[in-house]
Parts: sequence; structure tokens; C-alpha cells
Amino acid sequence: FEKEMTKIQTLVGIAGERVDEMGDEVLALSKDVAKGPQELARALFVVTSAGQRGAEAMQILEQAAKASAIGLGDTAEIARAVTSAVNAYGVENLNAERATEILVATVREGNLEAADLAGSLGRVIGIAANVGLTFDQVGAFIATFTRVGVGAEEAVTSLRGALAILVKPTKGVSDALATIGTTVEQLRADVVEKGIAETFGLLIKNLEGAGIAVAEVFPNIRALSGVLATAGSQGEEFIRISEAIANSQGIVREGFEETRKTAAFVFAQVFTELKSITAELGLELIPILKDTLLPLLRGMVKTIGLVADAFGRLPSPVQKLILGFVALLAAAGPFLFLFGGIARGAGAFVRVIAFLAPSLASGTTGQFEVSPIVYD
Repeated sequence: FEKEMTKIQTLVGIAGERVDEMGDEVLALSKDVAKGPQELARALFVVTSAGQRGAEAMQILEQAAKASAIGLGDTAEIARAVTSAVNAYGVENLNAERATEILVATVREGNLEAADLAGSLGRVIGIAANVGLTFDQVGAFIATFTRVGVGAEEAVTSLRGALAILVKPTKGVSDALATIGTTVEQLRADVVEKGIAETFGLLIKNLEGAGIAVAEVFPNIRALSGVLATAGSQGEEFIRISEAIANSQGIVREGFEETRKTAAFVFAQVFTELKSITAELGLELIPILKDTLLPLLRGMVKTIGLVADAFGRLPSPVQKLILGFVALLAAAGPFLFLFGGIARGAGAFVRVIAFLAPSLASGTTGQFEVSPIVYD
């Protein structure tokens, strides 16, 4: 835990005092969300590395931890995706709680894992925010496309290609749009006002009605396949998913409240509290260890080094003699142990014979009295 938190200071550049305060907040959060301190510290490093600071950074961490607790995936991966979305749209437009809700709803509606989405989401968020496509619309496209069996990365690539025509259209795209009485500027306005599902669905309908191939507007094959698989063959489902994700407020909070009622969560919380206590105790012991144990270990290492250095300066015959003597002692150990056992056994046998000798010598077969013999 200390190692992960120290990285925030050394690699991110946050002051040590503030890192200590964040460490206390992480330990407190750990007990509440049943996530280990080290896992949360690792996720916080991801958040702060992306530029988030203060209360917003801790809010992203809390939401990511709760989403992980309800089964979305690894806390650090969720935090990475949430942070990228918040950074792209701005905290004033998209806060940590809403970004996490959309992410959870996207995974729920689609056929993908949060870890897969987190690694590729950053490639499309920037352009989406630039053209006015909201984060929930991004999630709706990805969720719908993955339902036909493609991965999150392919869905992101497709959406990026589809949005590219709204940023820098070719002459062929502009001509095709002019044929059906619209422009790229109008498409962008429709995306902002109506959403991508309705806008692209109507665009496909108008193009087909005018006898124009959809590929004239979406020449990129990956963009074309995504548009046809969402606004085309899954047009109605695309709209339904868009509405479901748009109306997903409270999904993380409600899911977490249900999760914390389960026995599995209670058990996890108990063990997490133990981890937190251990971490807190460890942080208290670190100064003591530095002042007592580490100097002792350094002294031992220094002594070993001096012995090794002295041995290295001895002539080769002397080194061989010493090593041979050490080997002889090592080999003699088991032999001496075995010999000692045999000797002890022989001594006991002699004592038994001495005890029975008078009776054996006289040939007595009846009872005889025996004085107590005490063996150590």
C-alpha cells in the first residue's frame, strides 16, 4: 500500500502531505466498499496520472470501486475509463457518478467487458466530444454493435470512422448528402439534438430511398459495418438501448446497495477491514523498522560483505581447503546423528542386559524384585 501511494508522490508529483491525506481517505473508503487498500491505491494512481486531483479524483475512485463491487471489473480499469470520459467532456458537463453510470449501463446493454472498453475508449471520446456526441450516445453505439459479436475495440474503431465524416468530410460525402438535401453541418446538428441512433437511422433511410449506397457517405469499411449493424439492422434496438443508457441514473448506487446486502459482500468487507487495519499498523511500524531493524540488517550485510571480501583475497589452495572442510562438516552431520542414535541404542541394550544378568545367571524363571531405576 505504501509503495502504491508513494508512486503518486514520485511519479505523479503530488506533495507528500497531500498523499498522506489521500492515503487516509483510501483506507476509509476501503472498509466501506470492500476493496483492498492496495487495489484502491493502484486505481488512484491511474486517476491522478490522468490529471485528476482533489475531491474529483477521490469521487472517481469511489464510483469506480462501487462499480467494481457490483461486478463490473477491476477498479483500476473502471477508473481509467471513467477518468478518460470526464477529461474529454469536462467535469462541468460530465461528473464521475454519471460517467460511471453510463459505463455500467453500456456493459449491461452490450456484449463486452469493462476492461476491454477501458483500453480503447480513449480513442473515440475526444472526437465524440468535439462533434457534440454525448457519452451516453457513445455507449449506446458501442453496446449495440457488440451485440452482433464484435469486440469493444472494433466497435470503438467503427464509431471513430463514422464520426470522422462529421469532422472532415470528403467531396464525395458532401455530394452524396447534397443529393438527399442535407449537409454535414446539418448532420452534426441532428446528432446533438436527436442523438446518433435517430440521426443515422434517418440518414440510411433517405439514402436508400434516393437509390444512393450508404457506402457513399461512409466509405470507410469499418465505419460502414458499424453504421449498418446499429442504425441499419438493429435500428429499433439501437434507439431502445440509447434510451436505456440515457435513463440509467442511479444504476450504480442502487446496484451497490443491493450488493452490500449479500453474504459475499459482508465476508469481503470483513477481510478488507483486516487488510485496512494491517495497512494502518504497517504504516505505524515503518518508522520503527527503519530505525531498528534496517540498521541491524545493514550491519549483518556489511559483515557478510567483509567476510566474503576477505575470503576472496585468500590464495586459491586455502579457499579450496576451507570449502573442503565446510563440505566435510556438512557431510559429517547426518553421519554423527546416525552414529549418536546407534550409540544411544547400544547403551540402552547394555543397561537391559545388566538388569537381566542376575536372573539369567541363576536360571530363575519365577518372579524377582527389581529396584527402581531412573533413566534421564
